Amino acid sequence: MLLTPRYAALVLVALLLASAFVALSLWQYQRAQTTSTGSSPLDLAPIPLSNVILPLTPVPDGDVGRPVSISGHFDAGPQLLVPDRTPRGIPTGPDDRPVGVWVVAPLSIDGGTVVPVVRGWAPDAESAPTPPTGPVSITGRLYPSESSALRDPNVTTMPPGEVDIVSAAELVSLWSGDLIDGFVTVEQQSPASPELRPVRVPVQTTTHGLHWRNAVYAFQWFCFAAFALFFAARVVRDEAIRRRDPDPEAATPAPPPTTV
Repeated sequence: MLLTPRYAALVLVALLLASAFVALSLWQYQRAQTTSTGSSPLDLAPIPLSNVILPLTPVPDGDVGRPVSISGHFDAGPQLLVPDRTPRGIPTGPDDRPVGVWVVAPLSIDGGTVVPVVRGWAPDAESAPTPPTGPVSITGRLYPSESSALRDPNVTTMPPGEVDIVSAAELVSLWSGDLIDGFVTVEQQSPASPELRPVRVPVQTTTHGLHWRNAVYAFQWFCFAAFALFFAARVVRDEAIRRRDPDPEAATPAPPPTTV
């Protein structure tokens, strides 16, 4: 029966579908196990920011720390300060001194997009210069919005002009325009701001965690492959049973009606 065109085609289609679904399952499983690092290789050449991220979208895992270039104007809102920061982040002990502020300003670029830019580090609020008023060209590195876990749980409100983390979710209420869900640290700027010290975000260690969303997709594709094989096997089995054991009621003619 399997050599007949109808059932041979059925089995072939089921095998092809199952193979494709298994391949997709393996691909998603590999994506689920992909390791990631907190920074791109240092020797990458800067590329336009618009080639990496769009407004209201998160920074892709593979582009964290990537060198980018942007041009625009600091005119989308007030400059803000992030207190209790070192040039390399939040202080965790005496070795992290001196403690100062990050200077953050919104850079408007083409299309109405606004980029939170960490212009640099200053020892105190009085040392933070105002942003340039004309066109600005920046080369820096792209990072995702900071996590709320970095907030000090003992601080409930911030003074005017200050924020505790650099996060688009918090800055969107303070600046106008469509913010990217991340920020750029300045490495080179024209015109330059020599009063500020460049911020160096620490490179995160490599992680090997399982990406659960991709793992679920892998399981779903595997289930589709199993269902395709099960469906073909069930159809063939039912037809084999029908040919082997035909319905006796269908094969036996009904008796003629009796007459009185």
